[in-house]
This record gives sequence, C-alpha cells and structure tokens, in this order.
Amino acid sequence: MNNGIIFVAGAAVGAVASYFIFKGKFQKDADQQITEVKAKMSEIKSSNDILKEAKNKADANYNKPVDMIAGDLAEEEHEVTEGIDYASYSKKNRQSKQVSDVIHIISQHEYYDYVEKKKFDEKLFTFYQGDSQLVDDETELTVANPELFVGPNGVDAMIGSTVEETYFLDEKNKTVCTVTISEDSYELESDESLVNIE
Repeated sequence: MNNGIIFVAGAAVGAVASYFIFKGKFQKDADQQITEVKAKMSEIKSSNDILKEAKNKADANYNKPVDMIAGDLAEEEHEVTEGIDYASYSKKNRQSKQVSDVIHIISQHEYYDYVEKKKFDEKLFTFYQGDSQLVDDETELTVANPELFVGPNGVDAMIGSTVEETYFLDEKNKTVCTVTISEDSYELESDESLVNIE
C-alpha cells in the first residue's frame, strides 16, 4: 500500500511539474506569435494610412477646377487680371470665366456617379498630344473651341499628361466629357487611316 501511495504521490508531483513546464513553454510561444501578428497588423495599418492619404490627395486634386491644376497658368492669369476693371471685359472673356467655374476635372469614381446615377450626358473625345488637337470621337472631327468642353485651361492640363483618360464635368449643361489622351499626332493618325482606306 505504501508503494501505491508513493506511486500516486510521484505521479501527481510529476503531472504538476509537467503542467507548469509546458504551460510556460506554450505561453511563451503564444505570446511570441501574438507579438508577430500585432507587428504585421501595425505595418498593414501604416501602409493603409499611407494609401488613404495618397488617395485623398489625388481625389482632392481631381475635384479642383482645371485652371487650379494647371498651376502656373492660373497664377499667371491671376497676376494679369488683378486690378483690371471686369466691366470692360469682352463677352468672350466673361464666357471664359463662366466656363472655367463650371467645367472641372473629376475622378473616375465621380464620373460613374454623374453618368450612372445622376444620368448626365456623356461625350467622348480623344486629345492628341502631338499637335494638341481635341477630336470628337463620334464625328472624328477636330473641335474648334475645346474650352467649351474641357474649360479654358483643359488643353494645357492634358499636354504632357501621363494618364490615359481624363474626365471633365460640366454641371451647367449636365455633361461629362471623357477624354482619352493619345501621345500621337491627329494629322499623322488621320493620314495613316487615309492610306489604309485607299
């Protein structure tokens, strides 16, 4: 019987000792894994914050009127017009000012809101950077007054642009103009199409 009691007591002491040894080891492993996951989540959070900040900055620039994005041109225009009696402005200049107040660049997300949800009309254009020509995609003719569709500084904003499409909102006429930007020249491309037809 004494041997049985000694055996049970030894087993109990061994079980308690094993419990504490393995508990410490498993707790240490769990704590290490939790620390690693928290570090990864912190990295992901900071990356997301950077992306959100960049997106907000890009969205803010997309909502600016075209003449604000053109930057230097807007500053030059402001310097030139400062102190001028606006009553003496010609009708064309007044219309130009009204157009720039109404037409501005919007983001692709906003484009979908205006076209799909608000049912604004959509006009499609191609801007050829090679010779700064805005061409109506429907008629395939150059637009004589591009400022009516992209604002007075819209063409300047698209020269040298690296984006494939730019969206211009004209709230007054309830129109969104989608402009595909091509690095080519309109004359060269139209000459090539004539060669292909013959």
